[in-house]
This record gives sequence, C-alpha cells and structure tokens, in this order.
Amino acid sequence: MKEIGELLREAREQKGISLEEISKGTKISVRLLCALEEGDFSGFAGKVYFKGALRNYAETIGIDSRELFALYDRIIERSDLGKQEKLKLKREEAVERKRSFVKKPKKPFPVVVLVWIAVLSVVVGGSLWYRYQQGLDNGETVSYPGEFLPEEKEEEREEPINNDEKDLVPEPEPENPNLVLLKGDSRGGIYIISGVEEKQIDLRFKGNCWVSIEQDGRFMEQRTFSKDDHRRIEGGKETKIRFGNPPVVLISVNEQTISLSGIGNPYNLTIRRE
Repeated sequence: MKEIGELLREAREQKGISLEEISKGTKISVRLLCALEEGDFSGFAGKVYFKGALRNYAETIGIDSRELFALYDRIIERSDLGKQEKLKLKREEAVERKRSFVKKPKKPFPVVVLVWIAVLSVVVGGSLWYRYQQGLDNGETVSYPGEFLPEEKEEEREEPINNDEKDLVPEPEPENPNLVLLKGDSRGGIYIISGVEEKQIDLRFKGNCWVSIEQDGRFMEQRTFSKDDHRRIEGGKETKIRFGNPPVVLISVNEQTISLSGIGNPYNLTIRRE
C-alpha cells in the first residue's frame, strides 16, 4: 500500500498543502493523514472509513479518487493471487503424501473360529428344539418370543382445571434499558445496551458534522449533516458511527444519553444490543 501513500504525499508537496490544512478541510486527524501517506490503513475502523478518508484526501489535493481506488484494487488482486498460488502448492503436496500412503491389507478371519461358531449354533438350536418338544408332550403351554400378557393399568385421574388460572395471561414486563460503556478513549467508544427488544439511536446536530453509518456489517449512509438536523437509526444488533465533528452531536440510545463534549475528531462510536 506504500504506492498509494507515496502518490498522495508527492501530490500534496507539489501543491504546497500542509497536513494541517487538509485536516481542517476534511475533519480527518493529522495522525490518520500521516498513516495514509505511509500506506498504513490499520488505524481505520473498516474499509468503508478508509475509502471515505482516501476520497476526501484525494479531492482536497486535486487527485481523481477513482484512480486511487483502481490502484488499491490492483494491489489487493496481486496479493490474493499470491495467496492462491500458496494454497495450490499446499494441495499438491497433500495429494503426493496421500499417494505415498499404502494401506495395510486386512487379515482374513480365521476359518477355525467360523467352524466353532457354526458348531455352537447347531448345539444351541438343538437344545432349544428338544425343550420345546418336551413341553408339548407334557401339555404345557409354550410362550413364544414377543408375546406378553397385558398389564393392568391404573385409571388415570384427571386433575380438575381451575378456570381462573386457565384464563390468566402473563403481562409483559416493562423495558428497563441499561446503557453501559464497555471501553473507550478519545478516539472511540463501545457501548452495550440491554433490557430492550429493539435498539433506537437518535442523533441531533448543533452544527455541521460529517457522519458515516454502518449496521450489522452493512454500509447505510455517509454524508454531512447541518445544524438542527435529526437522524434516527433503529433495529440491528451492532451499529458503528464515525463522526467528523463529535462535539456538535447530541446522542441518545433508547432515551439514554451519550455525551461527546470535549471529544476530538474523528470519533468512532459502536453500540451493541444484548
């Protein structure tokens, strides 16, 4: 990825633009801008955030972001081809090891054992037949396998049904939402909401703020909100939100407030429902 970083840095230096100027225009921290120029994209929360930052950086210094994305896809493709070649070699080695393995022939079952089994079967069968004939001569009743006398069953007593208890329907318990901060710092935080059937996030804006939203691994929206705008996000198991200007955003999760006052930008917020 260093090819993309070098391309960005050379274009920026040719136009005499500082990283601080780009940071003010894009709301991307200088630390992440330096990471882009070094080809290190591990600091971004996901591919969506990385591509959004790369697009804003490129547009600020006058580079077509589509060319950068095409270069990124070619680098990824070369990396995937290398992985495929390694997997192919491993499969070929496994096939060779399988061919070299020779199964040991199974030993035949001893004939002597088969003869003894046959003799014992004849002896046991003859003994049973002799006892059967003796029983018929003495007038005894011979029972056959599978015949059983029916056992007397006790009458099942039905307990009376209380109509009052039958008509009772349990009332649903009221929701008691509980919002807990799992971990967080100046760059992001993870919150857990429990005691609710559906997660509901409300965002109200006191000023301009760039926002990117992803829910359950699916990209939802990315745009700049203005003063007095309102955005509601409902449902989902996990919601990830990235703010370009967090102090101007008022956040509530099922009427539980999250404060971002004094937080620098950008800020990554994750909210999960248990």
